[in-house]
Amino acid sequence: MGRIGERGREEFVGSFFNDTATTENEIWCLSRNPGTNTENVHWIHYDLVTAGLPENMPSSADAVIHMAQSSRFRDFPTGVEDIFAVNTAATARLAEWACLNDVKVFVYVSTGGIYGSSEEPLTEDHPFRSSGSLAFYQASKYAAEIVLKAWEQRFTVVVLRPFFIYGPGQRQEMLIPRLINLIRQGKPIQLQPPEGMRCNPIHVDDMAVAVEQAIDLERSIAINVAGPTVLGLEEITRIIGENCGIEPMVEMLKGKSPEHMVADISRMREILGGPRISFSDGIARWLHSEASDLSEGMD
Repeated sequence: MGRIGERGREEFVGSFFNDTATTENEIWCLSRNPGTNTENVHWIHYDLVTAGLPENMPSSADAVIHMAQSSRFRDFPTGVEDIFAVNTAATARLAEWACLNDVKVFVYVSTGGIYGSSEEPLTEDHPFRSSGSLAFYQASKYAAEIVLKAWEQRFTVVVLRPFFIYGPGQRQEMLIPRLINLIRQGKPIQLQPPEGMRCNPIHVDDMAVAVEQAIDLERSIAINVAGPTVLGLEEITRIIGENCGIEPMVEMLKGKSPEHMVADISRMREILGGPRISFSDGIARWLHSEASDLSEGMD
């Protein structure tokens, strides 16, 4: 496919995408925390909060993959400048660069959070609805989607809306790592009855494959990206506990009903291919590899 311009995402999905991308592709990665250059992967140290783009950008690219997410996404209102700069303003700069450099497809990783919660599975046609402490973060992601619509006449825009990505190397403040840490520390996990929020988390390997498949699309489209298994948080904590060898402490709260976030992935299955890793397998794989790494480090 020639060159692929990849932009962001700090070490998590981006690193897994680099592992799945074929050696036929030349990949340029912009990151606050650059990795090690290889024969076909070139890192450029760059903070998306900075105005403009670095001078050592490649001269051309077939695709731009914008996966960056502000690390301050929970910091409202103190982090709004960083959130807007990374999630929205940087998207506009990259889209302009893509237009000027004959890019064919722009893949933007948004968030399933733009829909809010719902009793029914969320389709891509569900209206935008932000609320709560993450409202500004969700709005900044949706604003970037709107910005990219203006460029659809110049190149293909593929918007991926992931739901609860999880896997090795994820930041500790995200949902699944937080649950793992609470279980390991013997702290209670508070849920709304009868089973807590329902969702279908996606393993980072499946997310990386979805990104790679999106590069080949020839029409602009938004696609939910989520896992194959719909689970309540009570069942999620049970699965994590089994793999940790620890009985989770769960407290059911009275009053408020849970707010569910289940993605309808019919479009994903049809266009990108369905996810392959169940939550049980994904957690077992993650925690087993973590234990193996710890054991090797003690040898």
